[in-house]
Amino acid sequence: MKKKSMYLHEAPGGLAPQMNRSFDAHFKSDSAYRATLPDMMDAVNAAEGAHVPIQQVGCANFRLPLKFRARGGKIHILETSVTGTVSLEAGLKGINMGRIMRSFYEHADEVFSFEVLRRLPAKYQRQIGAFEARINLSFSFPMLQRSLRSGLTGWQYYRVAFEATLDRAGKFRRIVEFDFVYSSTCPCSAELSEHARSTRGAYATPHAQRSKARVRVVLADKRTLTIEDLQRHCANALKTETQVMVKREDEQAFAELNGTYIKFVEDAARLLHRELAADERIFDFQAACSHLESLHSHDAVSVICKGVKDGLRADFSDFQSLVCRDVSPVGIGLQQSLGTCRSSASYCAIASHGPFIIPTSEPRQTRSPRIRREPADPCATASACLAITRAGRVMPPREDFRAVSRATFSCHNAAPPFDSEREIPTLLDGQPNILDHAPR
Repeated sequence: MKKKSMYLHEAPGGLAPQMNRSFDAHFKSDSAYRATLPDMMDAVNAAEGAHVPIQQVGCANFRLPLKFRARGGKIHILETSVTGTVSLEAGLKGINMGRIMRSFYEHADEVFSFEVLRRLPAKYQRQIGAFEARINLSFSFPMLQRSLRSGLTGWQYYRVAFEATLDRAGKFRRIVEFDFVYSSTCPCSAELSEHARSTRGAYATPHAQRSKARVRVVLADKRTLTIEDLQRHCANALKTETQVMVKREDEQAFAELNGTYIKFVEDAARLLHRELAADERIFDFQAACSHLESLHSHDAVSVICKGVKDGLRADFSDFQSLVCRDVSPVGIGLQQSLGTCRSSASYCAIASHGPFIIPTSEPRQTRSPRIRREPADPCATASACLAITRAGRVMPPREDFRAVSRATFSCHNAAPPFDSEREIPTLLDGQPNILDHAPR
């Protein structure tokens, strides 16, 4: 029987493959060789499917470091995710996507702004023969933020996207998308917690959670708006931006801030509307808010727009992208449980100067191949022992303290990791220090 050779691999008996798979690392192409290469743009009747135009075709999420200017003139070099697309007329096969990528490398030494982005879509139209072009730059922009009382500073990072579009009529539109993370405390839960305290002497914490707003603004013609301006608008509207560097006095201040600016998700949308609508540099806007409810296993969401004719609409639906931390991959169990910071709760409990204050709490996300229970932070042992009164502080009997501690952990099928009898907060300079608690 005749031995059979293989196309790519050596066959039994030492038969060499029919195809040569060696790579010639020394071969160099010249202009004459490149002129012989086939070009799909020259193909006739090569486009398959319906004979219709395509609104967007291009490349997404190619990354490179680009320069952006901060307030004061400082230049940041930031990893940037770039998406570039153009329209494609009926019957055309391709657009040579490499040109889109190369155009950014040609401008890599420039500080990117909308003036630079204005030139790129026009270049696409000339080189590719497209009628419409769109560019999106997505990056994480750092801003140095100061703590509420201690004077510490730390870098806060904001997700920002610059989007530039050029239509077939030559109209250029500039859009900035900005994510703002804040804390939201439920007004209803705050009222119910105060009712429990005043009528039954029960220490309760209203549910508060990390939340995110995504604002999308269309800039007015010949007007400029900085990233710092947009951050200030969000901070002025929502007040309770999450903190970077904190000491105990900052954590207490943040609790007071949350007590002062309690808000439903619909309040957040209207507060942003009032702030953004007052800025004449913003022609149109959309704001989407998501409160990652620690009370529920679902989120509370809202969307609002300015209401410009033929402008942005309140049709945002990608609320999963507003989760404030990475979510588990497909097929991995995700559990949310409420964790109240016992340090924050203690600072709230001993504040004697009178403001309504909220200890911080947020949903906990647990990733596991199988959903399992995970103990929440043992808030009851450090916080339920103290009840807020307007006149001062109240310490319940030790047996009540132990009962609350046991009840907290029994609902999570776990034992307290410390001795509840020794967990009474130590008061130092009028503030409890959670580091002084003695673990078992």
